[in-house]
Amino acid sequence: LGSGSLISIMGFVNGGIQLLSSGWLSQPTVKWKGLLGHDLSSDSKVTADRHSPFDVNSSFVVQENVRSISCSIQDPDPDPDLSQELESRVWIR
Repeated sequence: LGSGSLISIMGFVNGGIQLLSSGWLSQPTVKWKGLLGHDLSSDSKVTADRHSPFDVNSSFVVQENVRSISCSIQDPDPDPDLSQELESRVWIR
């Protein structure tokens, strides 16, 4: 996990929730999950250039019956002791 990595929820955009995260030292995986932890599909884009850490831009189109979703971003280090994860939950009224 890079220095200062965090998840920023950008709000409701084009019928979905958008988030940004930056500063990952290796290419992270992104998962959106429902209230009970089941995986939900999403549109995720991870970018990096040769001089900077990885950045994440991900969105999830909110379905009518969804009340709460979370997004987790994980650094997939092969060593489980070094693997890091950030998670953020959004409640929808």
